[in-house]
Parts: sequence; C-alpha cells; structure tokens
Amino acid sequence: MNREEAIAAVRASAAMWVERASGPKAHKMRVTIEDCGLCNLFRVGREPDRECEGCPVFLATGRKLCAGTPISDAVDIVRRVKRARPQSAEFDAAMADLRAAVPAIKAFEQTVLANYERT
Repeated sequence: MNREEAIAAVRASAAMWVERASGPKAHKMRVTIEDCGLCNLFRVGREPDRECEGCPVFLATGRKLCAGTPISDAVDIVRRVKRARPQSAEFDAAMADLRAAVPAIKAFEQTVLANYERT
C-alpha cells in the first residue's frame, strides 16, 4: 500500500456514500468491511490490535473503525434503511437522513485528506 492508494481509498469511500445516498436500490445496500476501500487496505486480514493502523481516518481521529465520524453515522443510517420496508415512511426518513449526511461526509473527506497530506 502506498500513499496514492490510501488517498484514492479515502476519495472512493466518500464517493461510495454519496452514491448510496442517491441510489435507487438503497434497501439492497451492503455495509461490510469488504465494501470499503479503506477497510480493505487497513483492516481486512489484520490482527485486532493492528486494525486501522495507518488508515487516514484513524490518523485524523485517533479512533478505530471510523467511530464518531460521519462515516459511522452513515453506516448507522444505512442499517435503518435496510430495516425499513421500501416506500415506507421509515425508509423515506432514513434515506432523507442519508442524503442530509452527504455534506458532512464530503467535509470529513477533505479534513482527512488535508491531515493525511501533513503526515
């Protein structure tokens, strides 16, 4: 893994959430570490005590598994989407929340990238 791969994974992660917020098949979204480029680089196959080591999000926040970030908020919202019946009020509300989370995700992406450039 090199810096360019890490930067590309940060951008891809943010783009994935933007796409999910506008996607027509939201109820079929997956939320697994295999779906996240950052997790594939910095988490999959690692011992628990080394998870997230070197991840740009971890370097920016000091917290593993994107805890307390707009990314973890989006994961929680997607779980609400998946529990709701499509075209129900709960589904529509969760999708509205996911769309509303996009600006925070984009801003967080820029913060993470700026921090990573300084490391």
